[in-house]
Amino acid sequence: MTATLDQPTTLSPIPTYPGSHLIWGTGREFAADPIAMLLRIMHGYPQMARMRFGPFRVHVVSDADLAKEVMVVHSRNFERPQNIRTILDTVSGVNLFNSNGDYWRRQRRLLQPTFHMRRIVGFADTMIAEAERLLRRWDEHPAMAAGQPVDVEQEMVWITLNIVGKALFGVDMQEAGRGRDLSGAFANNAAWINHRLNNIFAAPLWLPTPMNRAFKRSRDAASHLIGEIIADRRREGGDHDDFLQMLLDLRYEDTGEGMNDEQLVNESGAFFFAGHETTSNTLSWTWYLLAKHPGVEAKLHEELDQVLGGRVPGLADLEQLPYARMILEEAMRLYPAAWATSRQAMEADQIGPYSLPAGATVLVNISGIHRNPAYWERPDSFEPERFSPERSADRPRHAYLPFGEGPRQCIGNQFAMMEAHLVLATLAQRYRLRTLPGYTAKAKPVFTLHVDGGLPMIVEPR
Repeated sequence: MTATLDQPTTLSPIPTYPGSHLIWGTGREFAADPIAMLLRIMHGYPQMARMRFGPFRVHVVSDADLAKEVMVVHSRNFERPQNIRTILDTVSGVNLFNSNGDYWRRQRRLLQPTFHMRRIVGFADTMIAEAERLLRRWDEHPAMAAGQPVDVEQEMVWITLNIVGKALFGVDMQEAGRGRDLSGAFANNAAWINHRLNNIFAAPLWLPTPMNRAFKRSRDAASHLIGEIIADRRREGGDHDDFLQMLLDLRYEDTGEGMNDEQLVNESGAFFFAGHETTSNTLSWTWYLLAKHPGVEAKLHEELDQVLGGRVPGLADLEQLPYARMILEEAMRLYPAAWATSRQAMEADQIGPYSLPAGATVLVNISGIHRNPAYWERPDSFEPERFSPERSADRPRHAYLPFGEGPRQCIGNQFAMMEAHLVLATLAQRYRLRTLPGYTAKAKPVFTLHVDGGLPMIVEPR
């Protein structure tokens, strides 16, 4: 058993979430609205509760200290669950996100230097250029000129995919429809993952159901597109200062060899997906929250006008735009793209006062922790000021987990924050976005936290 010296010697029974169906357990309730259920669990069982999904047991952790034990203190004993890995391996092959053990540690050591801050700052100009490109797109958009709504969630996918394509892989994702094709493939893949996670008796992949056939097409399309990008780079050669070139140049310390073609496609696909999906979600929810809170929006505009005075922001300006960053942080608290994360105990373990058997699955309730009144005053309200240094000083670091925590913390978190900060500052200086009368967004947890049905908004020049 893994243990720490300060753990209580008296064990407590793990409470069971009630209302479990004889066959499905809580699976159908969870699938209907995962976020609502996770918030109910947090309020009713603020530390840990056990749920049943068909024959499987899941332990939901809604306490920040317990989450830290799982993700940081005992991280070597809590790895990606095997059932999750099986699904993700089918979609994208083995990569940094879904691997475990020695392979994961080897890949993390290899890839970590590519996301060092001094490398990331070199991508700022690309992020700004793509934000300006979106401004030109909006300036010329016929629907906007006519005052018609556009799907802002898709607009955020457009820009973040372009940024990832240019900054990380040196390609223009709008050429030959690559961006449209890849984002469509990723969306189908995510829908298939969501279906498999929420349906324990889902049809096996070899069965030619419409969903399985569509998934295989989208998976193969994504792999082919990414493989083409890598093959093009190898053919053209030359000197490139981007993530893909770093991947091609990386060498394992023990062998001096680089990654093989399969590894390159798998890792590139994971970074392509994560690099645009989570940031587009964050920006979408940010625009929605700003539209619903005009006082916050006015304060953002005041900061942008004072610091930038109408010019395009640069990397050096970000330190002078703290309120813009606080808005993003608060949006990620209320609507975290990674709304939960799961781990599996390799050996029997003790987490706080609770004993877990070997093989136990733990679901870290990020959504619940982010709205837990033990850490956040008025937890359901949108208050960017809560991320000021003064109000953040006494808050446990692990009460805020938009990028995870511990050794598996998102490797691209600094890239994502710089990207969102620059994009928000660039666009909000020129445009304000309005929701339609009576519209209320509903969260749709697929693989990440989307806006259900897209986000129709009126985009108006300031």
